[in-house]
Amino acid sequence: MKGMSRAQALKGVAVTAAVVALPIAGCSSPTDGATAPSSTATSTTSPSPSASEAAATADPRVAAAAAANVKLTDALYKLTEALKKAETDNKLAEPRKRMADATSNARSLVKKQRFAAYKTSPRNCATVRSLGSQARSATVGIASARSDIEHQVATLRLDLASVDVAAKRVSTDRAQLTAALKGLGTPPPTVSSADVSAALADAAQRRKDIQSAVSAVSAASADAQKVSGTIAGQAYQIIAKACPG
Repeated sequence: MKGMSRAQALKGVAVTAAVVALPIAGCSSPTDGATAPSSTATSTTSPSPSASEAAATADPRVAAAAAANVKLTDALYKLTEALKKAETDNKLAEPRKRMADATSNARSLVKKQRFAAYKTSPRNCATVRSLGSQARSATVGIASARSDIEHQVATLRLDLASVDVAAKRVSTDRAQLTAALKGLGTPPPTVSSADVSAALADAAQRRKDIQSAVSAVSAASADAQKVSGTIAGQAYQIIAKACPG
């Protein structure tokens, strides 16, 4: 810096530092006449929408199809819940067994009563009457079991009606989704028709199993009612004939 004043030297250093600092700040060289945007401006730019969001914005039918898929998914869930409730409520085995046991016991008692009345000598009327009383008491057990069965059958019939409503809604919502997807070049992700068909087929089989159990136990209950009346009548007649008074 020989021949240059101290003020001139300091001014030269300042200009040089400013030129060097320009590229660091994100600007182009002074010689190209352009200035690049700063990093701060770039970081505040909103993110680009996803492909699905862009498609839904461009074609409202995509949004309609997505909404239809949500409805169908909800319908499938409700069908599952309706089936679960019906299967949980299906507790027919226990009262049916009680009914069968009470019927068998009543038959055995009236058989013993008949033997005591007509096959035993000398006849013990106290035994005949006691066995007849026990046989009639056994028919009360039949009636109690039948009452429980009828209550459960009524509950299950309501459950099966709910299953039918839920299955119908699934079919309706699937048809609406199919219509919504028609003509879409790029449809949104949805439940497949094959999966819906499989769910409906499974529901139909499970419903059939419950209905079969209801039908079988209802028939058994009707038979037990007839047997109960017959046994009660026989027990009374045996006493009246063998040990009147």
